[in-house]
Amino acid sequence: MSRFMYIDQTTIRLPPVHGYRTHPLLPLRKALDPIISQIEKLEESIKFAKSECHFPSEHGLTHEESAAIYLYTMEWGEQSLYKVLNATLRDQNRSVLIPWNGYLKLFETALKKLPSLQMNVWRGIKGEVTKKYEENKEETWWYFSSCSSSLKAVKEFLGPVSTLFMIEAKNGKDISAYSSVQKEKEIILSLGTRVKVGDALDHDSMKVIHFRELENDDVEELPSPFLKMNVGAAAQPNFKQQVASANNKSSTVEIKTYPNGDKYDTDHFQTLLVVVPSTVAIIGLIWRTIKRYPSTIIKQSTEENKFLINQCPSFAEYRPTAWIFNRHLMTILGVLFRPLPPISFERIIVTVDHTGGTVALDWHIRPYRRQLFYSKLDLCCVVVHARGCGQSKLTSSKSFCAANTDDVRVSLKYIRSTVGEETPIFAVGYSLGAGILTKFLGEESNQCSLQGAIVCCASFDMHLTTNNLERWFNLRMYNQRLTNNLIQHLRSHEEHFSKSDSQVNLNNAYQSKTVRDFDMHTIVPQYGFRNVEHYYSVASPNQYVKSIRIPTLVLSAIDDPICPIGGLPQDDVLQNPSIIVIKTLEGGHVSYLQGWWPKSFSYDNIVVVDYIKARLKQMNYQWEKQIDVKSIIDTSTQKQ
Repeated sequence: MSRFMYIDQTTIRLPPVHGYRTHPLLPLRKALDPIISQIEKLEESIKFAKSECHFPSEHGLTHEESAAIYLYTMEWGEQSLYKVLNATLRDQNRSVLIPWNGYLKLFETALKKLPSLQMNVWRGIKGEVTKKYEENKEETWWYFSSCSSSLKAVKEFLGPVSTLFMIEAKNGKDISAYSSVQKEKEIILSLGTRVKVGDALDHDSMKVIHFRELENDDVEELPSPFLKMNVGAAAQPNFKQQVASANNKSSTVEIKTYPNGDKYDTDHFQTLLVVVPSTVAIIGLIWRTIKRYPSTIIKQSTEENKFLINQCPSFAEYRPTAWIFNRHLMTILGVLFRPLPPISFERIIVTVDHTGGTVALDWHIRPYRRQLFYSKLDLCCVVVHARGCGQSKLTSSKSFCAANTDDVRVSLKYIRSTVGEETPIFAVGYSLGAGILTKFLGEESNQCSLQGAIVCCASFDMHLTTNNLERWFNLRMYNQRLTNNLIQHLRSHEEHFSKSDSQVNLNNAYQSKTVRDFDMHTIVPQYGFRNVEHYYSVASPNQYVKSIRIPTLVLSAIDDPICPIGGLPQDDVLQNPSIIVIKTLEGGHVSYLQGWWPKSFSYDNIVVVDYIKARLKQMNYQWEKQIDVKSIIDTSTQKQ
C-alpha cells in the first residue's frame, strides 16, 4: 500500500498549516464540494465510504467523521484522495490548501476523537536513503503520515533493497477499525508531527532509520477552577458583585456580610464544595467495586495453552484495590504496601566473567518443621541479583546492563549444576530484570534449560520506555528519582571507575539529569556501544520474542506508567505457540495491589504460583520430600 511508502525526501522546510482550524465543521460531501470536480471518481467514492464505513463508533465519531477516515484509506489509482491531499500539503504555496479546509477540519476532528497511542510504527521506501537523513536533526511533517503497527504489513510492499522508517510515536492514531483495509493496522501521524532523526540500523537485508516523535513539554498555566470574588465593602450588610462567567457574560452572585465579618453566599457554595466531591467519590468507589476488569489474553489456540489457561483462573481478571484509582498512585503505593515474607537466605557469590565480575545468588533456606503459607508449592527460591545490587559489592569495572544476558546464563548454569538435570527450574523477572530475562530466553531459544518463565512488567522497547520516562510528569515523578538512585549506586562503587584508564567519566555521570544521560555516560562506554540509541536497540527484547521456545507467561498492565505495553510485538506473540500474554486493565508498574487494604499478596504473585503449578501438572511432575536429621532435601521425580 503506497501510503506506507511515500516519504518526502525534499529538504525544503514547509510553512505550517493552520487555516483549516477555524473552518466550520461540515458533512463530508459538502466539505469536499470545492474539489469534487478536480478528483476523478470522488463523488462515487464518497457515497461508497458513507455506506461502508465503521459506524456506530465506539469512540464517538459521527457517521460523517468515520466516512472521512474510510475515504482517506481508499485506493483508486493516482487520483486517490490521500495522494492528491498529501501532494497538496507538500506545496509551499499554502493558498492551494484553501479548498481542502473543510475536509481537513472534518478529518482532524475525527482523528482527535481516537485515543493517542505510544508505540513503534513503521513506514518504508524502496531504495537506500539513509545518507539523506542527518542524525539528531529535527523535522516537522506537515502532511499525514500513514504508518503501520505491523512491520510485516509494511515489508510486504517493499523490495529487497529498501529503507524502513521506525518511528517512536507518542500520539499515533489507530484508524485500523475505520480503514478500508483493516488488516494493514494503519496508524496516522497528524499534521505538524515533530520528529528527531536517530541512528541508522540494520534489519535483515534492510536499512532502518530511527525517528523519535517530539512533544512540546511547555506546561501552560491553567486558570483557576474557582472564581475569586473580592468583597471590598465589609460594612455593607448586603451587596451584589459582578463576576465573569465561563461564557464571558456577566453574572451576579449575592453575598451577605454579617457584622462579625463572616460571609455566607446564598447558593451554599462552600457546602457544595464538600458535598459534591464526596458524593462523586463515593459513587466512583462503589462503581469501581462492582465493575468487571477482564484481562486480555493473547496466545495461539494450542492444546498446551488451553490446558494452562484452564488451570489458571487468575488469568481472567485482576480486580485492583477500589480506592486506588490512578496508575501513578498504584505504582507508588505498591512500593509501600507490597508485603515481603520473612524468608531467610544463604548468599553464594558466583564469578560471571574473566574480569572478576560477580553476582550474588540468595538461596532460600526453609527451617525444619516450618511450613510457610506463601510457599504453596514447596519450592526453593533463588534470587539472582544484578551486579553490585542487593547489598553486594561490585567486583569489576562493569556494572549491570540491560543488554547483558551473560550473568543470567552463568547463574542458571550454576543453579542447574547444584539442583541436577531432573529438577524443573522456572525463572521470574520483573521490570528491567524481565527485559533481560526475555532477551535471554530468545537468545537461548531451543537450548534453554528452563521449564518455564514469567515476565512481569517488562520494557520490551527501550526506546519507547525511555521516551515515556521523559514526558513532563514522568520526568519529575520517576525519571529524576531513578537517575538519582543510579548515581548513588555508582558513587558506592566509584573505586572501580576512578582509575586513569577507566572508560567512565565520573564527573559527567554525576551530572546526569535523566536515565538517558546516565546510560550515555556509563553503560555506553563500558560495553562499547556506538551511542545510547545503539544501546537501546541492542537491549530491547522485543526482537527476541519470536525466538522463545519454552513456555513463557508475559504479564503487563495496560496502564503501566513506566514500561508501555505498546512495545510488545503482538504479531510475534500470535505466531509463537510458547507464549501467553496477559494484559490487565490496571496494575501500574510492578504493583498489582488488591483487596480493600492491600496487605495481602499482590495479584502477580498469585499468577506466578498458578502458572508454575499448572506447568508442573502439565509436565506430570510431583515432589517427594526426604527428611534427614539436619535438613529437608527436595527431589523431583516424574510420574510414569
